[in-house]
Amino acid sequence: MKPEQRGMLFVAADVSREDEEEFNLWYDREHLEDRVRMDGVIAASRYVAIDGGPKYLALYWAQSLQAFDSPAYAHAFAHQTPWSVKVLPKMLAPKRRIGGLSAEVGRGHGGFVAVLPLRLDAQPAQSNDQLSEQCAALGNRLSQRPDFVRSCLLTPSDALSRPLPLEDLGTRRMEPIFIIEGSTASFSESALQEALAELPCAPNAAARYALSLNLDSRECA
Repeated sequence: MKPEQRGMLFVAADVSREDEEEFNLWYDREHLEDRVRMDGVIAASRYVAIDGGPKYLALYWAQSLQAFDSPAYAHAFAHQTPWSVKVLPKMLAPKRRIGGLSAEVGRGHGGFVAVLPLRLDAQPAQSNDQLSEQCAALGNRLSQRPDFVRSCLLTPSDALSRPLPLEDLGTRRMEPIFIIEGSTASFSESALQEALAELPCAPNAAARYALSLNLDSRECA
């Protein structure tokens, strides 16, 4: 039997300087834990950009994509807490994507993450399966390096990726996103350069992040 596809929620945004303190308190003291407590969500991590942007990134890992397609999750998204209602509109140019994971190599969470949106329109004949195979092959090569932790391909679902208040719907595209995690900043930089050279992408959309907080569902039981 084919294993169930794991899911991910990807949220990236900038925040005005005057709103950063409250934004980070909200994320660290309420929002991250609220989402990790939901059935099927395994863990969540927050990051701060060290190269590129947006400045803030959050990744939520789920045992299956169904965790983000459940009545409970839909209710939580539609009925945000008072603090969330106050803070969400302060997220500038947010990018919220929910989708399934493929091309997964490695395990664990690294201190540094490289994010590379891919362009299917650059190679129209290339299918999602072919792109996943290409990402898996690259991930397997990167895994031979000592600072590699994991890599995966996120393929967003338009139906599940409901936008946040200030997302620009005119530029909103469901591009696949290749994610590389490593234990050092130098690995993150060199691995991203290798991915840029090999995968169909827009180089100016790439970014690298450092971990600021990781929360496991077992800590919220």
